[in-house]
Amino acid sequence: MQSNKTAQLNLMYSVIAAGVTYACYINSQLFVFRILSFLCALTFYLLSTLILLKPHEFGNQHQISTSRKLLRLYVGLVAVNILFSFPSSASEILTLFFHPYAFLAFYIAIAALIADTKTASILLQVTKQINSYFAIILIMDLVIFNEPVIISELCIFLVLELLLNKKISKKRLFYIVTLVVVCVYIENLFINRTFALRLALIPSLLAISKLVRFAENKLTKLAALGLSIVALYLLLFSFQSTFDLLSRMIGKTETLNRVDTRSFLFTEFFMDFKSTDWGIGRGYLGEYFSQWFRDWEGDRGDAELRFTIEVGILEVLLKGGLVLLIPFLVLILWAIISGFVNHKSGTLAFNLSLFLLVQFILLGIENVPAFNTNFFLIWIITGIILSKKDSQILFEKYHGKFDRTRSHLP
Repeated sequence: MQSNKTAQLNLMYSVIAAGVTYACYINSQLFVFRILSFLCALTFYLLSTLILLKPHEFGNQHQISTSRKLLRLYVGLVAVNILFSFPSSASEILTLFFHPYAFLAFYIAIAALIADTKTASILLQVTKQINSYFAIILIMDLVIFNEPVIISELCIFLVLELLLNKKISKKRLFYIVTLVVVCVYIENLFINRTFALRLALIPSLLAISKLVRFAENKLTKLAALGLSIVALYLLLFSFQSTFDLLSRMIGKTETLNRVDTRSFLFTEFFMDFKSTDWGIGRGYLGEYFSQWFRDWEGDRGDAELRFTIEVGILEVLLKGGLVLLIPFLVLILWAIISGFVNHKSGTLAFNLSLFLLVQFILLGIENVPAFNTNFFLIWIITGIILSKKDSQILFEKYHGKFDRTRSHLP
């Protein structure tokens, strides 16, 4: 068990470190950060291979439920899709296996296969450690980079602690909530609207779930879930009104970006996407043509042949077609329904389903698959919820453990 915990901890830290160092590289263009992110990705490959080669030692003795079979199928399809990526040089091979938006962005789903209900306690341990030093990291980040770089990668742990820790000291709760509000303000100030929405929506849904007494009837909860998805999509696709409201709430209307930067992406993508691409996509090195970026004269524009697209579901289509998109969406929806409908309000599974619900909605406007902290958490939480067919008792047992674990500031 100790080796399993150590392996999971090291795997988590390798992804977090890779995400942070790559974000630093993008901001600073210092190649040392790219080398560090490469080494972290290599560590992830080695650790995940070790876990796959020694499943019994690392605790992968799960009852083979239908959901876990689908997880294995998805990871298998991710691996097979390499055959359709066709690297033609050494640099393209490196891009294929080490770029955070290529193969690694999908192979990160391996985290779901190694997760179980005990993974939640390990995740809480990591979350507390990061959040305890988050205020210091925030100040250093803004001083060094003059914008949110590291905190954009790590701020998701703030809301995660609210979900994992059912009973938290008042001092700690005030600390976490204050940082969430500060980060929402900063992300909105720098027009990082998806980060701001993610940070705002997850705690909001958690608060609503505590205020509104959810009926235990599964049909009622399923209907509530469906209405929530529709309502959130209507809200998020009304970009101008949504961000007008957000900016009025924090008093910074002059910083608002009122431009709809997503609709033209759908139009251009489907104009270039051929009927033969729908099946398996264009591989992890696939690109699409954008007339808008060809004509744009911005100082930080992309090339007309774009390696990524800023909408999550379109990115999955581009890289893996419907072969990857369908199981990708089914797995996340399966975990959401399992946690939200099959578990009582306030339990660990229910709370984590709220996290996945917001992430699922954001796939329609951004939330691009990447080898980073955000997508690692999406997959490991999916794995936690789907890890046991009869996980209700285990979730409540582990939630009880969390309740007795108090967090204190350093």
